[in-house]
Formats: sequence, structure tokens, C-alpha cells
Amino acid sequence: MRPLKLVMTAFGPYAERTEIDLEKMGEAGLYLITGDTGAGKTTIFDAITFALFGEPSGVNRESSQFRCINADPKIRTSVELTFAYSGVKYLIKRVPSQEVEKTRGTGMTKIAADVSILKCGENEDIVLASKDKDVALEVNKILGLNRDQFSQIAMIAQGDFLKLLLAETKERIKIFRQIFKTEKFQLLEEKLKEKANEIETKYKTQEADACYLAQNLGCKNDSLYKAELDDYLEKAREKSIVDWKSLCELAKKIIVEDSENLKQESENQKIQNEALSKINQDIGAAEPIENARKDLKKVHADLENEVPKLENYKIAKENAEAQKPQCELLQQEITTIQNSLGDYDTLEKSRQDLADKKIEVEKNESRLSNGNLSIEKAKNEIENLEQEQHSLGDAGEKIAVLEKEISKLEDRQKQIQKAGNAVKNLDKYKTNFIAAQENYKVAFKNYETAKENYDAQNKAFLDEQAGIIAESLKENEPCPVCGSTTHPHKACKSAHAPTQEQLKNLKENLNGLEKACNEASANASSAKSAFEENERNAKNLVQEVFGECSLDQVQARGNDEFIKNRDQISLLKQEQTKENENKKRKEFLDQELPKKRENLQTSQKLLVEIEKQISSGKAEIEGLKNKIQELSSKLAFESKKAAQAKINELKNAVLNLQKQLDLATKNFNDCEKKIVNLNSQKETLLKQIQDKPEIDLESLKSKRDEIQKECNRLNALRSEIENRRKSNQKSIVEIQKCSNELESLQKKCSWIRNLSITANGNLNGQDHIRLETFVQSAYFERIVAHANHRFSILSDNQFELIRREEASNHKSQVGLDLDVLDHSSGKSRDVKTLSGGESFLASLSLALGLADEVQSSAGGIQLDTMFIDEGFGTLDDETLNRAINTLQRLAGDNRLVGIISHIDELERRIDKKIRVKKDDKKISRVSLEV
Repeated sequence: MRPLKLVMTAFGPYAERTEIDLEKMGEAGLYLITGDTGAGKTTIFDAITFALFGEPSGVNRESSQFRCINADPKIRTSVELTFAYSGVKYLIKRVPSQEVEKTRGTGMTKIAADVSILKCGENEDIVLASKDKDVALEVNKILGLNRDQFSQIAMIAQGDFLKLLLAETKERIKIFRQIFKTEKFQLLEEKLKEKANEIETKYKTQEADACYLAQNLGCKNDSLYKAELDDYLEKAREKSIVDWKSLCELAKKIIVEDSENLKQESENQKIQNEALSKINQDIGAAEPIENARKDLKKVHADLENEVPKLENYKIAKENAEAQKPQCELLQQEITTIQNSLGDYDTLEKSRQDLADKKIEVEKNESRLSNGNLSIEKAKNEIENLEQEQHSLGDAGEKIAVLEKEISKLEDRQKQIQKAGNAVKNLDKYKTNFIAAQENYKVAFKNYETAKENYDAQNKAFLDEQAGIIAESLKENEPCPVCGSTTHPHKACKSAHAPTQEQLKNLKENLNGLEKACNEASANASSAKSAFEENERNAKNLVQEVFGECSLDQVQARGNDEFIKNRDQISLLKQEQTKENENKKRKEFLDQELPKKRENLQTSQKLLVEIEKQISSGKAEIEGLKNKIQELSSKLAFESKKAAQAKINELKNAVLNLQKQLDLATKNFNDCEKKIVNLNSQKETLLKQIQDKPEIDLESLKSKRDEIQKECNRLNALRSEIENRRKSNQKSIVEIQKCSNELESLQKKCSWIRNLSITANGNLNGQDHIRLETFVQSAYFERIVAHANHRFSILSDNQFELIRREEASNHKSQVGLDLDVLDHSSGKSRDVKTLSGGESFLASLSLALGLADEVQSSAGGIQLDTMFIDEGFGTLDDETLNRAINTLQRLAGDNRLVGIISHIDELERRIDKKIRVKKDDKKISRVSLEV
């Protein structure tokens, strides 16, 4: 990966759009990023890493801090990076989430982060991704590195250069996994562990099932095998059964025992069933006789109770039958009243018709009265409207005349206002003219003062020059000015003469004041011309509007006439409004009067009809009164309702008499029938118990219950034995099946678990080296070998990095840990014991070794450019010289190495530079030196 162009806008200290053409740094060699501390050197690396991965280059910086505080609030922070990889150009644009000034209104608004990556083509760019997650995947796909891996082998950020050197095995595993594509070995480790856990879980599940089945085994409490079975059941609860075959043999013995017991209990139950059958037959024969004796006693008691009642019911029946004639008379009266109900309907209808007719006549009389009043009112209204119509005969004829007068006056008002504004604006031009004159006077005075001062100072300066020459004059030697060889009156140097630089400053100041004076003169002249021109225009306009009138009189004359015209316009508009209203009213009356006359005629005709209806209604009322009087004299009751009430009263009386008769008859018949039935039952029961002995039925039933209880006990015992036998038989089959599977799972679990432990580096008593770590250690050996080629040179053959193969204990993961061999002592020690400068050289060597291995291994990652941020300040001169030589040789292999540093030696040794400086506004600027 090689950066070609970087564009930063409002990013870090770069407030403005800053473009760095990195392509000018070439394709190989060293280049230096130099500048003062805090100028923004590291920000360049941050911008490259931020563009690629959305994060800064170092662990001590955050992307949220990249908004430039000096940037224009309207400008958005953004980074654009163009880079090449495998001959293909890519462009990535990234805008972080930030607050910017609102385009409308005031205040700030937050915008969301935005990112996109494009593949640069000859004709057009192709968008590869435009979402943060998709861009991250695309960058990883192109480079083959994530941000952490990039910072280890391509960009050693400030404060991060020791990270790879001091990393433990666990951290290096993650770094190497994606670089060297060792995920498949990690996946194999996980699959083996997962498979071992799966088989072990299955074994435990199967064992639990078998133990659960074993706990279902049972035997009788006095069984010969009870103690042995209890021992197995305890082991089943603890899941500690080993000999499943012996358990199955024991269960078979228990099943044989239960089979023999079942046979014996079946014989006992057969005997009890026969005894139960015999006693049930005896009870069946005795129960009908004993029940008959009980029923006979009950019949005797019922007869003694019912016979006295029969006589009372007979008397009540005879009394009720004596009321039949009375019922017939009442029924005749009901019939007579019902036959007259039709006449009541006629009477009621006549009364209702009379009431309706009276209401109708009253309404017509009211309508007639109101109609007469309305007609009188309408006549008066028509008469008034006719008079008003006559008075509005010429309405609307003056409207055109009024409009013309108003328009004329309004035009005059506009002329007055125009003239007044012209005079009023003249004051502004006059004020400007006077101010310009004053400015000119001040500027001219300043110029004259400065000129006098300059002339005096210039003379002093010239006199000073003469004094200087006079000092060097010698008698009998010619003067360089006049040629005289005698010098009776030498000029003396002034004690207050200006220097040539001071005189130059005075001259520049005088020129500036002269220019200001000329500008003030031009402004005064321009202001005078404007005032005079506007004065002429104002006078012409005033004469046109008012005739002979001075400018001082314009305001007073204009105000008086304007007010007078305004009042006149107001009166004319009022008259115009009234004339328009009269015109509309006349047009309305011309249309409305014919309608009202027509409505009056219609109302008069309607009143004639109402008078006829009133006369006819009164005649009908008299006829209905006569008819009602005739019907009322013939009927016994006042109304049909009263007649119907009487009918209901008579019907209730008849119904009560009938109910009394029906009840008395029913009571007598029921009692008589019941006595006949009881006598019949008595005869039947006497025949059933004739010549039959008495039997102790309760004693028989008690004995039957005892036999039944024993039968139930024997039946439950047989069921218990049978169920236990079947359950044991079923459990044995399932247990045998489970025990066979357990044996197979135990063997498989053993070798899978051993394989998983080995692959995951968890063997007891051995170093914890996982399969993936073992594979990565081969790469690590080569990385260390590459690193030592440079570390040996950089450390003057004192140090050598070695991979630690044994752990200090057998608990931590090992395989990718580093030690350093100190050739001066011949002993190895932890890399953490190196000094600051030694650690930097070791880190640099390791990063370069990793880069070499990455490019030469199957990973296929191309690193055309490498970046190093600081770290050289801890080196002495000799070591620094070796480091620069090493990097120059590295850069000679078609690789570009960018270094951030402010060390003078690097400044002298490296020709290509990116120089960063801050201006007076603390804004960083970039310049290229190639």
C-alpha cells in the first residue's frame, strides 16, 4: 500500500483545506516529516490511518478530537486519501460525526459520519462501499490488515512502537491470525473442543438416563434382593454405577420372584371371589322380602293419614258446586255489556272528531287574524318602499364626477410629497458636503505639518552629511565637493539629525498623508457636485409644483395644502360611498317591489279560503254535538273504558268461583285415588311376605363387605406386582440399550478429549502451546530471523532476539514470547529489561522483520510504504547513524519509508522532506522539499 495524495480539511491543526502530494516523495527511499513540536506532524499519520480505518494512528488519540477549533464553523471536517495497491488506485473519503454552523438561522447542528471508498478508473470512479461497516470490510479485503495489524507492521505510531515487542503470546496470536491466515487452525481447535464437549455431554446425558431408568427398578419390601437393589439405587442417584450387567441380572431375579408371588396371589383371590359370589346371592334373595315389610309399614301409616282428609274434601266440593247458578248470571251480564262496546267506539270517535274540528276552527281563526295583520303590514311596507324608490330617482349619476375629483386631488398630493422629499434629501447632501470639506481641511493641515517636519528633517540630514564630509577634510587636500584645498569654515554634525532610515519613514508617511489629502479633496469636490445638482433639481421641481416659492417655504406651503387636500378627499370619498349605497338601494327596490305586490295578492286570496273553511267547520261542530248527545242517552256507562272495567270485574268474579270448584274437585279426586292405590299396594305386599321367615340382612352385608375388602386388597396386590414386573422388564431393556451406548461413547470421548487437549495446549505437565500457536511460531521464527539481521547491526552485534520455547509455569499459553540474548554476557533475558533506546531498536527491527515476512509469506500482503513516528530521540549518535543506514538500505528495496522526527541529524541526512509550520493564527501549513 502506497499513499499518493492526502487532503485534510478542518482536521487537527489544519483549519483550511490542506493537500499533500505524497506521490512527489517517489516510490522508494526515505522522507522526513519535520517541524516544531505540536505543529501537526503526527496528524498526517493520524489522517492516513483515520481515512483507512476510522481511527487515529496512536492509542493515545481519539477521532473525536480531530475537529479543528480554529476552523470556520461552516466548514466540515473531512479527510480524503488516494492510495495505490497492486497497481490499482483507490480513493477513500471520510467525514466524522461533528457539529457545524446551521445554514439557516443561528446555532450549531450535528451531522452524522459519512464514508465511502472508490476504485479509480480511467474514465470514471466506481463506488465500492458507502457504509462504515462495508468500507471496513472493503479496506480489510484490499490490504489484508485491520487497524491494529497496520499499526504493527506499516505504521509504528508515536507511543505504540513497543506494543509488538512487549506483547504476550495471546496478543501476538491475534495479530498474526489474520496476517498469516491461521484462522483455520483456531477453528480446528474450537471444533475439537466443541466435539469433545458434545460427546462428553452426550455421555453424561446417556448416563443420567440410564441412572434414571435404574431408579425405576423395585421389589417387595420382604424380598430376598431388597438390600442389594437399594445399594444399586443409591449408586444410581449418585450416578456412580459401573457394573450395569450385574444390575440387569439382579433385576431379572426380582422379576422371577414377582412372577411366583403373582401366581400365589391369584389363587388366593379366586377363593375370595367364590365366597363373595355366594354371599351376594343370599343378600339378593333376602333384600326383596325385607324391603316389602318396610314398604307395608309405610302404606299403613299413609292410609291412617289420608282417610280423614277425604270427607273434608267432599264437603268443600259440594259447597263449590252450589255456586254454579251465580256464575251463569254473571256470565249473562258480561255478554250484555260486551254487545254494547261497539256503540262506545262510535261515541268516542264522535267526541274525538268534535275536539279535532274545534282545534281546526281555532287555528283557522288565528290564521285569519294574523293574515289580516300581515296584509295590513305589507300594504304599509309597499307604500313606504314606493316613496323611498321615488326619492332615489337620480341615485348614481354623480359617481363618475366624484371619482374624477378624487383622482385629481390624489395626483396633486403625490406631487407635493415628491417636492417635499426632494427638499428634505437636499439636507443630507448638504451635510455630506460640509463633512467632506472638514475632512479635507484636517487632511491638508496634517499634510502641511508633516511636510514642514520632513523639510526640516531632510535639511538636518543633508547638513549632517556635510558635517560628516567636513570631519574628513584636511588642509592642503582638495574638498570632494568644491575642490578647495583650504577649509576655513568646516560644517559641524547636528546632534539631532535623523538617520537615513528615519528620513525614509518620514517620506513614506508624507506620501501617505499627501495621498489622503488628495482623496479628501476629491471627496469634497464630489460631495459639492452632488449637492449642487440635487439643489438645482429640487428648485426646478418646487417651481413646477408651487410656482414662485423659495426652498425654505416649501415645507410650510406643502403641509398646508396637503392637509387641505386630504380633508377634501375624505369628504369626497364619504359622498362617493353614500352615492354608491343609494345606487345599490335603488336597484334593490326596483327588483323587490314587484315581488312584494305579488306576495300581497297571494296572501289576500289565501284569507278568503280560510274564511270559507271556518264557516264549514262550525257547521260540522253542531252536527257532532247532536250525535254525541243521542248516543250518551242510550249507554249505561260513561265510556268504553268504564264498560270494559266492569266486564273485567265480572270475569274475575266468575274465574274465582270456577277456581274454587276446580280445586275442590281435584283435591277430592286425588285423595280418593291415593287411598285406592294404597289399598292395592297393601294387598300386594301382604302376598309377598306371606309364609317368609325374617333374615338378618345387615349381618349378611357386613360379612360381604369384609370379603369384598379382602378381594380388593388381593386385587391391588396383584396389580402392584404385575405393574412392578412390567416396569422392571421395560427398564431392563432400556438399561441394556443405554449401557451398550455408554460403553461406545466412553471410548470415543476418551480419544476426542485427548486430541482436543493436545490441540488447545492444555496437556497437564506440558507447555501450553495451541495448534494455531505452533503454526504461528514457525512464522515467528522467520520474523525473528529477519529482525535479527537488522537488530545485530543496530546493536553493534550485542543483542539477538530469540523465541522463548519454555514457559516459567505450565499454566499460561506460550510459543510466541520473546527473550533477548545479550552476547556480552552470553545470557538471555526478558525483552522488557531492555533500555529505552535498546527497546526502540528492537521494536524497529521486529516491525521490519514482520514486514519482510508478511511480504514473502503466503499472506500476500504488499507493504510498499512504512511510517515511523519519533523514537529516535533515545539513541546516541553512533546508534542513530546505524539506524539511519539500516532504514536507507530498507528503503532501497523498492520501499518508501516516512519518518516523523525533529532530530537535526535526520534533517541533514534525509533530502526529501514534508515541513509543517504554524502561522500567526496557529493554523498549520505544509510545504514539500524534494
